[in-house]
Amino acid sequence: MMRSEKPSSPIKTDITDEEEESAAAFYEKIDGVIESFQWFHKKLFKLYSKEFRSIRKLSEATKISYKTVFKTVKECKEEIKKKINGK
Repeated sequence: MMRSEKPSSPIKTDITDEEEESAAAFYEKIDGVIESFQWFHKKLFKLYSKEFRSIRKLSEATKISYKTVFKTVKECKEEIKKKINGK
């Protein structure tokens, strides 16, 4: 069977209002956790998540060492996971 002959599975494109509300509530929880961070962690994580998406690029742009950025982002991710899953 060639690649073009394989049956394709349908992609789910119809997102229900309930799923959108669920996703919105989830992101609200994450934003609440981020707001409880210390100013340095909050600022660095927001830059990482919204603008740069790369620790190396964020490190170069802010002139903060790669290790510091990596450690801070890692701690923030762990804290978010702990607070979201712990409740």
